[in-house]
Parts: sequence; structure tokens; C-alpha cells
Amino acid sequence: MQQSRKPRARQAPTAMPLAIKGLAFIFALCLLFRLLAAIGVEEAFEELLDKSFSEENAVSKILRFEMGRTSGVFSGNIAAYVFGGMVTEEGQEETATEVTEPAPVDAPPQSTQPYYTGPLVRPPQPTSSPQTGFEDLPDVVLKNPSYSETAYAINNGTSKTVDAAALMKKPLNLKLHKEKPSVLIIHTHGSEAYLPDEENLYVPSDPYRTQDKRYSIIRIGEEVAKVFDEEGIAYIHDKAIYDYPSYQGAYNRSYEAIQSYLKKYPTIQVVLDIHRDALEGSDGTVYKTIAQIGDVTCAQVMMVIGTNDSGLKHPNWEKNLRFALTLQEKMNTLYPTLAKPIELSRFRYNQQATPGSMIVEVGCTGNTLDEALLAARYFADATAQVLSELKESS
Repeated sequence: MQQSRKPRARQAPTAMPLAIKGLAFIFALCLLFRLLAAIGVEEAFEELLDKSFSEENAVSKILRFEMGRTSGVFSGNIAAYVFGGMVTEEGQEETATEVTEPAPVDAPPQSTQPYYTGPLVRPPQPTSSPQTGFEDLPDVVLKNPSYSETAYAINNGTSKTVDAAALMKKPLNLKLHKEKPSVLIIHTHGSEAYLPDEENLYVPSDPYRTQDKRYSIIRIGEEVAKVFDEEGIAYIHDKAIYDYPSYQGAYNRSYEAIQSYLKKYPTIQVVLDIHRDALEGSDGTVYKTIAQIGDVTCAQVMMVIGTNDSGLKHPNWEKNLRFALTLQEKMNTLYPTLAKPIELSRFRYNQQATPGSMIVEVGCTGNTLDEALLAARYFADATAQVLSELKESS
């Protein structure tokens, strides 16, 4: 006879605290959003995030941080300590899909801020240190301009050996159309901005960045375009912003725009990707660059030329460097101290697109907008003179 067994009471499982469950859920979401950001589809979930969480909700802030949507003081502290104010996107290039329509071109921003609009003076090289007028700003360290005594100055960050003098003996092989657009002005990091002052205050979207195009690097592009208009240089100015709300993938997005412009305007030979540099010490000190043009103090300009040193195909890099050296020579002749040494980089920065492509860094985080606007005018004048000599005769 089968003996009946007494049922044993099952011990109730220990319940996981609700707080731990919540943290585990948030952690899983953070991992998911990081994965989505890494593969470049995070924008598709931004609208869902906005609808699901309040801006003041703690969970929303955590998820926005994971997706790079930080703002305000929280964003500033993170950027300052993690990135040191010198965030780069080196090596982040990927094959971009060509689009059929160019990126949107906005109406020129209307700036009402006063700045120097006098003649473009072409003085001899100064012998005394310039006066900056910013000695009362303790967080900005002022640096006197330094420049090489040689004809060409290059900071070579690659494994390549470059003979600038020999390269300059080769033909430039750039022919610009007399009337159709030959130059594209674009801003991969269109949110970049300068040191705010009383005349140029803006609402930051990130440290030294703003979506207000009156105060961002796009305003610098407008100044370059203005000089090109005066000198009769046909150009296209793309005023779209490619680094916001997501900084990651900005070069891929701007490359798509470049390819679409080249398809629509095959006469484009020169692509000027205009940026603002970032000079910040390990202790958080913000630096500025200065040049003395006659009686006027302004920021300095640095050209960055990419190569194929990273292993990516780039057949135009020597032509781009030859073009940059030509501009450096012209700037040194017209506006001594304006041009910093050319930075030769391992990475392409979309410069494989044309034989006249470059990054142009106008000033840096320690400069004011007015100082950068002046530098932009001088750079544009020197560039326009070189481009005018490259126009086809018929």
C-alpha cells in the first residue's frame, strides 16, 4: 500500500526589492541605448524618448546622457572632465551612402553685433607683442603668436616624409570655373562657438557650443562668404548643423552632404570645412591664439590636412597639402602671424572628396567671436586672391 506523503510547504522566494529592479531596468536600457548609438541609429529613438520621459525626470536625464543628449550644467561638467574640451572624431570615418539632394541651406543669420569692418590692412610683420585687452580674464591664458622662420611650416603627425619646397614646385592642377560654384563652405561641427563676452552672449547647447547660428562657427563661414562675394568667387555655403543632437557620426553626415553637392555642382573643386579649434590645458585652463594685423588684434588660423596614413584610401592628400601650402604662403605674405603651422593628420576628414579640400580652424575656445570674425576676413581675402588666380580664362 502506497504510503501517502505529507506535502511540504514551499518556501516563498525572496522578493527582489523594487529599487534594485528599477536600477537593473535602467542599466539594461543604458546598454541598449549605447549599442544603438554605436551603430548610428540613435536618432530614431529620440522622439520615443521625448514622448516617454519628462525632461525633468531622473530616468530621462540618465538615458539622455547615454545617448549624448546632455544639456545645461550637467552636460558642461561631464564634457569638461571627460573630454577636456578637445573632443575629436579621428578615425570615426565610415563608408557613407550618397544622397540625391543637398543638405538644407538656411538663410544667412542676421548678426547685429558690432565688430571691426575697416580695410584689410597688409602690414609688415610686427616686432612687438600685441595687446589683447583680455588681461582681466583669469581663466584665459594669452599666447603670443609664434611662427617658423622657414617659408613653410608643417606639424607632421604622420609617418610620411614631406618636402614642402619640392611639393610646391609641382603644379597645383586646380582650375576653377569663372561663374559656376567652385567652392563649398561647410561646417561638420556647426555648433562650435567661442568664448562669450558682453557683446556676444549665447545659450550654450554644450560647452563652447550653441545652436544659435549668429554666434557659432556658421557665423564665421558667413564672413568668409561675404569676402568671396566681394572678390567674385562663386561658392555654396551649407549652414546645416551636423554635430547636434549627436556629435558621433558628424563626419559621415557632412560627407553625405559634400557628395550630394558635388553631384549637383560638379564644378566644385575646393571644400573648406570651417571649424573652431579647442586649446585647453590638463588643469582646465582655456587658451587663445592671437595675431597682430597692423593695429588690429585677431585670432589665428590653422589648416588641417588629412592623409591616407590611417589605411583609408585618399589619393588627393598631396594635392590638398599643396593647396594649403599655397594659402599659407599667401597669408604669410599679406598677413604675417595669421597662419599657424599646417597640421598634417593621419586621418582623412572627408578630404578625399576633392583635390582642394581642407579643415580650417579659425581661432579657438579662448578667442571671442569678434577676434575670429577678423581672422576669417583675412583668411578669406588671402584665399580669394589664390582662387582668383586659378580661374579658367574662358
